[in-house]
Order: sequence, then structure tokens, then C-alpha cells
Amino acid sequence: MEYRKIIKFGNNSHVVSLPHSWVKHFHLEKGDVLHLDVVGDNLIFSPKKEKVSEKRILTIPVTKDTSEKDLKRSLISAYEDNFDTIIFSGKELNKFTKKITLLAESYIALELVEITDTQIICKTYIRSDEVKIDRFAKRLDNSVRTMFQELVKEVDTSKRGVYDELVDDIIHREKSVDKIVRMLKRVIKERLYKRGSKNDSPLDLLRFWQYILFIELIADNLTLISKEAPLCKDKKRIKQINVLLAHSLKVFSQVMTAFHKKDKDVAHRVSPLIKTLG
Repeated sequence: MEYRKIIKFGNNSHVVSLPHSWVKHFHLEKGDVLHLDVVGDNLIFSPKKEKVSEKRILTIPVTKDTSEKDLKRSLISAYEDNFDTIIFSGKELNKFTKKITLLAESYIALELVEITDTQIICKTYIRSDEVKIDRFAKRLDNSVRTMFQELVKEVDTSKRGVYDELVDDIIHREKSVDKIVRMLKRVIKERLYKRGSKNDSPLDLLRFWQYILFIELIADNLTLISKEAPLCKDKKRIKQINVLLAHSLKVFSQVMTAFHKKDKDVAHRVSPLIKTLG
């Protein structure tokens, strides 16, 4: 940690010198502009970054050694890292055309604009500055809440056909959650990079980032429970699962209330309840 003295400059301004190592690390020069953010009691300086290019292009090579898992990981990375045009290219592309088409459908505002024997071009149409993160966060909340409610209602049903429909519905909701989560990751990364939004401080963006990671994890676990519960033949165990789900839903609802309203009192009250789920 380094310390700097405040120097008075003129009648109304004060100056603080910057560490040479910091200036060198960020390749700053005389006349460059710095961002200044007030976060709580802290004053945070950061280098102004250039706006993300509107024509960021990434080519993903498809070879004989490429697997479906490779394609999925590459697309997730490219989408969340704010590439506007994503190109799959290679002589082995034909055998993956259907898979890439299905993958593209699992992303918000990602469209296939050209398909040939050796090239598939995808483009994203997301206006990061127009996305209301808090609104999408509430949509995630509602989706996961519904997954909880459906499981609590049907997890101990004896009608297999009804339960199969429930599992299909929960899987569908999880996919919807995943689509929104991927889109929000992209938006949050872009806003952190641009630092051009007056409505989002770095702390707010970090808060939403942690939120969507936890929501995604909960949705994944609820889907897993919906698939595994029918395999359990112990009625007593099924009843215990049902009680735990009902309790989890109650705690989840209170946690979401605290999060969306930024209510510290509710957060403190619900904290002991979270520990009972361990």
C-alpha cells in the first residue's frame, strides 16, 4: 500500500500524485483521462478505456479434433466477452451445423446470418446501454420462484405422467434462466469495460454479478432435484425433500426481498434462516 499527500492547487482544487508504476502499468501519458468513482467512503480512480468496438469479430476454427463441448465453450466465451460477430469456420463444419444452430437458439439476440459448407456467421444484436439489469434480475427471481413452487406442489405426486410434465417444464425454465444469465454477464462485462453508464457503479455491477451466479446455481440444483426425486422410492425421504423445498422457498423469497429492496434489516433477519439450510 502506498500513501500520497493532498496538495492544494489554486483556490478550490486539490492534487494527488499518481504512483509511477501504476501509470506505467496502464500505459498512461500526460493528458490522458481518468475515471473517478465514489463508492461508499472510497474514491476510486481507474483509467478511461476506449469504447468496445461495434465490430468485434471472432473466428472459431472447426477441425477434425473439435468436439461439441469445444464449440459450446467457445460460443459461451465469445458471447459473454462481447464479440459482435462470431464465425465458425472449417472444412469439418458440416457435421456440426445442426448443433451450432441449436446452440445459437439458446442465446438472447444471437442470430445466424449466413450458413455455408465451411462457414457459419452469427451476429449479436444487444444494446447494452438499453438493458435494464434490475428488471431482468426480477425475471430471474420469478422464474426460480416458480420452479420452487412447482416442485413443492408436485415432488411427492404418485402420478408419473404429471411429474414428467413437471420435469419438462422445470428444464424449460432453467434454459430460460441460462439465456438471461448469459446475456446479463455480457452486459455487465461491457459496462465495466466502458464505464460509461451513470446509473451503475462498479459496486452495483458486482452486486448483480454475484446475484446472477447464485440464481444460476439454484436453478441448476432445482432441475437436478426434479430429475432425481422420482428415483427415490423412500416415501419418508420424499416427504423430507418436500419439507426442505418448502422451507427453502420461504427463505429464498425473503432473500430476494432484501436484495431487490436493498433492505439491510431484512437481510440481517433472514441470515440465520439461510444457515438452517446447510
